[in-house]
Amino acid sequence: MKKFFLAAFAALFSLTALADDYYLNVISNATDSYATASLKKITFENGNVVVTTSNGSSTSYAISAINQMYFSSIAAGIGSISTDNSMAWDGSTLSLRGMQGKVQVYQPSGTLVASESANAERIDLSHLSKGVYVVNVNGKSFKIVKK
Repeated sequence: MKKFFLAAFAALFSLTALADDYYLNVISNATDSYATASLKKITFENGNVVVTTSNGSSTSYAISAINQMYFSSIAAGIGSISTDNSMAWDGSTLSLRGMQGKVQVYQPSGTLVASESANAERIDLSHLSKGVYVVNVNGKSFKIVKK
């Protein structure tokens, strides 16, 4: 009987340890990642998703504003999105104003989908499929939407 309880305890402990390795990623107007070990509950209230963490803080997201919500072994990792005028997006071409360096384009999940040198002021990204992307140039991140 002791062996059974030890095995059950070990299995429960391993499931708890695995929870530390996963994240809830919510992509709406901003991108937020929550370690599953820090989640207390996720509820649906009056057209909102409410994420409550174990420290008691809650964040509410309008369901209509959520672009993507998923569990992953990787945090979304998009800390902040710049809104300055050093980059312009017309739906297929990225225009860089006075910026040079490496241009990297990521899906919200963190997958790199394009990487180019920014020696020119215009970069053609018409080959991208429809969706939301994050463009990183010299440590600055910009959100673009391909329609």
